[in-house]
Amino acid sequence: MGGGALPTAELPTYLVSLSPPRMSAAELAERLRLGEPPVIARLQQERLLLDLRTVEPSREPDLVAAVRAACAYGAEMGS
Repeated sequence: MGGGALPTAELPTYLVSLSPPRMSAAELAERLRLGEPPVIARLQQERLLLDLRTVEPSREPDLVAAVRAACAYGAEMGS
């Protein structure tokens, strides 16, 4: 959905919006992409958006750990 035969169809979702205080949203997005596991997010108006529709419930703890690690790394580096 959202392309091909149904380009205007929309799927319901929940977004988590992050606005990190010690780094830009783009820097956090990069750290998440380079982390383990890699996390792909989108940027909108200086906020990082995580689409929970794409995350299996069993992987939510991994997502939380990845965000914490990316933010902690920034704090340790003095960002």
